[in-house]
This record gives sequence, structure tokens and C-alpha cells, in this order.
Amino acid sequence: MGFDRLVQRAFTLWLVNKISGEFLLNDLQKAALMVFICILPYQIWTAQDGRIYAILSALYLGAAWFALRGRWLGLTACSGLILYSHYAGPFYILGLYAAAALTAGRSFKNIKALIVSGLAAVLLFIPWAPVYIATLAEKFTVAPLSAFDLSIMFYRITFAGTLGQSALLVFGVYTVVGSLSVSALVMIVQIFKILKHKSFSVSQDGINAGARYIQLSLIALFPLLTMVIWSVVWRNFVYYRLLIPLAIPLTLWALFTLTSYTPAWTAKYIFIPIWLVLLVAGVANWSPNSRDGNLHHAIDMINMQWQPGDIIYHITGTTYMPFSNYVGNKPMYLIDEQQHGWLLQIPLQDMFGIKRSALEDIFYKRVWIIDTPDGYVSDSARRRADQYIKNGVLIDVVQAWQFSPMKIYLVGNKP
Repeated sequence: MGFDRLVQRAFTLWLVNKISGEFLLNDLQKAALMVFICILPYQIWTAQDGRIYAILSALYLGAAWFALRGRWLGLTACSGLILYSHYAGPFYILGLYAAAALTAGRSFKNIKALIVSGLAAVLLFIPWAPVYIATLAEKFTVAPLSAFDLSIMFYRITFAGTLGQSALLVFGVYTVVGSLSVSALVMIVQIFKILKHKSFSVSQDGINAGARYIQLSLIALFPLLTMVIWSVVWRNFVYYRLLIPLAIPLTLWALFTLTSYTPAWTAKYIFIPIWLVLLVAGVANWSPNSRDGNLHHAIDMINMQWQPGDIIYHITGTTYMPFSNYVGNKPMYLIDEQQHGWLLQIPLQDMFGIKRSALEDIFYKRVWIIDTPDGYVSDSARRRADQYIKNGVLIDVVQAWQFSPMKIYLVGNKP
């Protein structure tokens, strides 16, 4: 883990501590929360990832704290950065401002500041709007959303596949989904009680515990709810990475709900112990190499069998990018076809210095062809790939839970 990622991780934990202070957690709740967040396998994963999701998660936590405290300038800045960070940003902004509206209460001054904050965040985003619209116009190859898919997504943003393919995995999925489902049922009952007994108060003097719990629920659930509705009503774009910023808020919300509004023994002797056992098992099975499946083994195999005149040839950018981190100065090419619009566009290929070519235009003695059935390549690219590998030998298959199998073929001397 690089120093920058270590700083980001420490900052995230500091934000968790700050936000948890807004909900008056007791010592057991605070201890359990910090332990859960520190050793949650996917939190370790994202801390070592080069993508935007770890930063997006920290931005969401920071914006949530500003929303809870009524710090409108900080909320505006974080919201603007969230919008720039990812196309799912607007869904997170909706949750933040829904929670912030409760902080504003009936104070005209706060309501005015809240409206100005939201407008300012949108105005900051205008220069990036054309790119955002173009991204939305792309055809996402994501299957229609189902309850099963959503369950697996929740498992992935917690345990990241570290429980393997054993019965422990099934138990982990049921634990994650069961905890969230029970929390949702308890939340509905609790919010009904808060509203029925009018134990919901927002005034110039502050916001009470009932309203604070509703804010926590909005921060943890509102972006998820809006994304699910969007995916069902229009078209699905949700996959597990988009839910990463919700992993910590969901953990805080579920922990607070199950330890505050259910009998104490259920938390002490069922909920917390089960989660701790699974988390310890997940961390025990964690290794940096598990992020790429057996990719390191495949690279070592190619290095051992490498001969003068060999080249590496990729059919899709989904294999080119991870391989580029490990092959050193070996000659490597990408098929001269348009990649999926949100995967690796031609301008990005040029920016990264990626060599594009038809295989028949390259001089080589042997070629290592890397292919994957991820469905992101065009029909013409798929037909060409099938021709390239028809005389090849399948050498290895790189397996990992977060991507389609990468198939490595070795094709002999160029005819």
C-alpha cells in the first residue's frame, strides 16, 4: 500500500470516527464499528486499488459529515468533487442533500444556504456535463438487476470474495443480506414510531436523536434506493463497485440499528460474534495476489517460456490494462478495433501509448493471445479473434471473482 493510499485510509477512518460521534454510539458500538471498518476485506482491497472508488468513498463520508453539521461550504465542495468523480455521483448527492435538508430544518437562513449549496455544486459540474451525457449515452453491457445480483453485490463490497468458494461463502452472503434485511425491517418500525410519537424534532436549537437516525438512514440507503429504482424503471447500470461508497454508511447504519433497537443479547451474542468470525476468516484468506486471481502465475509462466520473436496480443482492453502492469518491456499490442465506449477509447489508447495493430501486420515468431468472453468487444473483433486463436493452444486461464476468465493462447510461427 503506497503512502498516498495509507493517508487516504487513515483519513477515511478519521471520518468514520467523526460521523459516528454524531449518532452518540456507546463504547461497544464504537469499538465494533472501528474493528469492522478496519478489517472489512473490501476496504483493504480498495485501499490498494488504483481506481477512484476509495477516494469517492472518502468524499461521500466527508460530505455526509458536512451535511450533518450544516457546513454548507464543505458540503458544496465535496458534492462537486463527487459529481466529477463518477457518473453515479448524482445519486449520492441526492442522499446527501436529503439528509442536509433535515439539518436545515425550518430555518430560512439554513434553507437558503442549502439551496445555494446545491446550485453551486451543479454549476461546478457544468464544464464536465458534456462528458457525463456522452457517458450515459453509452450502451452498458449490464444485465437487468435482480435480487440475487444485488445480494452478491453486497457480499462483494464487504468480503470481496475472500471467503472462497466454500460453504463459508454461502454463510457470508446470507449473513450480509440477512443483517441488511433485518436492519431494514427494524428501521421501518423505528421510523414509524418516531413519526407516530412525534419524537422527531428539528429546530434552531438542534436536531434530536430521532431525526438523526432518519438522516443516517438517508445517507446509507437513499442512493441505493434511487439507483435500484432507476435500474428497474429505465435500464440497469448498477454493479458492485458503484456501491463501494455505501459500504461504510451501510455498516454504521446496520450496526446502529441492530444494537440500538433490538434486544441487547442479539448484538452481543449473535450479530457481532458472527460478523467477527467471518471478518477474521476473510482477512486470513486475504493476500495482495488474490486481487488478480492467478495473474501473477500466468505472467511467470509467460516469462519462463518467452523466446526471441514472441509478442503479446490482446483482443480487449480489459486484459491489456492489468497485463500492462507486469510484462515490462515485452512487445504488446491491442487489436485495432474500437473498444467499448467506457472501457478504453482510442484517445485514451493514444494517451497511454498503446500500440494498435492487426495481428497479420505484425512480425512475430510466436504470439501469446489474451482473450476473454466478457462481451465488451464488437462482433467484427470477435470474428477476427476466433480466426487468430483457431490454431493456437490454450495455455492457461486466469480466474478471479471480479472479472471474466482471461484465456491465454500460444500460437506458433506466423504463416
